[in-house]
Amino acid sequence: MQNESKLFNTQNLVKMGILSALAFVLMRVLEIPLPIFPAFLKIDFGDVPAVIAALIINPFAGVVVVVIKNLLALFNSSTGGVGEIANVVVGISFVLPIGLCTYKNSRLKNVVIGMVIGVICMIISGMITNALITMPLFGEEACIGAGAALNPRIVDKWTFLLYVIAPFNLLKGVLVSSVGIIIVKGMQPVIKHLKVHQA
Repeated sequence: MQNESKLFNTQNLVKMGILSALAFVLMRVLEIPLPIFPAFLKIDFGDVPAVIAALIINPFAGVVVVVIKNLLALFNSSTGGVGEIANVVVGISFVLPIGLCTYKNSRLKNVVIGMVIGVICMIISGMITNALITMPLFGEEACIGAGAALNPRIVDKWTFLLYVIAPFNLLKGVLVSSVGIIIVKGMQPVIKHLKVHQA
C-alpha cells in the first residue's frame, strides 16, 4: 500500500503523464515501416519513455506509461483496439524486466541485463500474442499471405511467427534498447539522484 501511494503521488503522476504523452507521440509520429516486414508491422520508439519511467520511478511506472500510451492510441486506432492490446502485452514484457533488474541498483550493467531479458520476453510474448489474439482477429490467412509475399518460407501460422514476428520483435527490441542505453548513459547522474529521493 505504501509503495502504491508512492507510485501515485503528485510528483510521480506528473512524470508519468509527461512520459506517457511523449511515448504516444513517439509511437504515432515516428513509426518506421520496413520493407522486409508486412506493412502493418512498424518500428517505433514509444517504449523508450516507459523504460525511463521504470528507471527513475519504479518498474510499475513503466507499466503505467505503456498502458496510458496505448489508451491514448485507441482514439485514432486503425485496428479496432487489437493492435493496442498486443502492444500493451509486448510493451510490458519488455519494460518490466528492465525495471525489476534496476529497481535496487540502476548501474548501466543492470540496465543492459534487464534489456537483454526484456528483448527475450518481448519476442516470446509477441509470438504468443500474435498466435492467440492478433492473427485470429485480423485473419490468419491475411497475415500469412502478407508474410508469404515477402518470404516464401512462410506457409502457415507457425512459420509466420518464426520468420516475421520473432525477427521483428528482436529488431525492435535491439533498436529500442540501443536508444535507451544511449539515453540512460547520459542520464545516469539524474537517475541516481531521483532514485535516492524516491527511496
